[in-house]
Amino acid sequence: MRAEVLRRSGDPNAAGRLLERAESEARELGARVLLQQALGEQAALYMDQRKWEPALIRLKEQERLCRELGDTRSLAICQGNRALIIGKRLHFPEEALPIAREAYRLADEHGLVTLAKRLKPIVEHAEWWIDAEDHRDWF
Repeated sequence: MRAEVLRRSGDPNAAGRLLERAESEARELGARVLLQQALGEQAALYMDQRKWEPALIRLKEQERLCRELGDTRSLAICQGNRALIIGKRLHFPEEALPIAREAYRLADEHGLVTLAKRLKPIVEHAEWWIDAEDHRDWF
């Protein structure tokens, strides 16, 4: 997608405008596959900018669409991104852990080996933080 090229090349404003247009057109056409892709790209752009709430809003809608469409790969990526934001950025590991586990399970069960390897550390990070919080009285 051209927006990803713009995002990675350091022109987030142009990427944002392009993605907003893609989202709008996908909604108008009822093109759910294109809409979930545009939402995922918008979320990635917001994550690059450390704008966690707008990213989570897009990811939540993308999650719904991925479930409706049966798009396991995109759902695993979406859930991994949600868990990453919720756990590592907003510091709610208890909320992030089941999301991260679902993402990892989806990738693992569907043979998405590279994706599963990228998701495993998100699960482990949430587990570590929860365990550390359970034992903070030890220190």
